[in-house]
Amino acid sequence: MNTLLHLGCGASRIEQTTSEFNSVLVRVCIDINALNQPVIIGSMTDTSAADSESVDSICSSHNVERLYPLKVQIALAEFHRA
Repeated sequence: MNTLLHLGCGASRIEQTTSEFNSVLVRVCIDINALNQPVIIGSMTDTSAADSESVDSICSSHNVERLYPLKVQIALAEFHRA
């Protein structure tokens, strides 16, 4: 199954931003803000609600630059774990 983890989905959805992901069968959206109605409420530095090695691809657009420099490595480790 082709599963996409959309980290920091915000109010937009992947269908509105990246046409390459239109063939994805399952989209799991993670955002820190519950008002954005994500599937999982969480951050890039803690995606523990998603099982390890449970996704085929990750989309995170314009998010990493918002992290403090010492949190970047933590976020990238979470990307790799998912």
